[in-house]
Amino acid sequence: VLAYVNYAEPPDSVVPAPNIIPWLCHYAPADYSRPIADPTSEPNAQFNDLLLRWSKLAPRLLFYSYVSKSMWWRLPRPVTHTFAADVKYLYSLGIRRYYCQSALTDWAEAGPLYYVICKLLWDPTQDPDALAADWIEHMFGPAAAEMTAFYAAVEDSIKESRKPFSDNPPRDVPGLYNHEDLARARQHLDVALAAAAQDEVALARVRKVEE
Repeated sequence: VLAYVNYAEPPDSVVPAPNIIPWLCHYAPADYSRPIADPTSEPNAQFNDLLLRWSKLAPRLLFYSYVSKSMWWRLPRPVTHTFAADVKYLYSLGIRRYYCQSALTDWAEAGPLYYVICKLLWDPTQDPDALAADWIEHMFGPAAAEMTAFYAAVEDSIKESRKPFSDNPPRDVPGLYNHEDLARARQHLDVALAAAAQDEVALARVRKVEE
């Protein structure tokens, strides 16, 4: 059963039967630019309260994660470290069920994110940076160094504004991204295209990211 939006509030007087698995959706309140456990994020502080209450009420709780969030679709979502922190945090709470709403056609923009989440769900003690580096190296070959810098620059683009990836993009997109970081990401992408010029497979993948 979905615990979603106006059903996200845990019940006060009802305990779910043993065969009921609530799916708590990190949708609203939500802020995907910072980890759930980050107290500086007011939306996540509200959600974390719901999460902690549900985790005590329903031991078989499932966490419903918007890895590709439809309202932010096609905008850069530099959230690999945020999601990695969330997976580790959920594990520490005893949560063992994790559902991803995602579109794998978005691998060019979110490939490191998908790979890191998959690996951490098997073993949450792993280093997300090492996992992302593994994916980038095997995806982009001779262009791996520049693609590593590309993804890092994109992730840097939201660190300064401290604005949320919330449920209200029209309100929060203005001022979210640091355009100097995005310009730097573009430069690394151009160098990556040149570095991959002699590798047909790597070049096609870099071009997909560029697209």
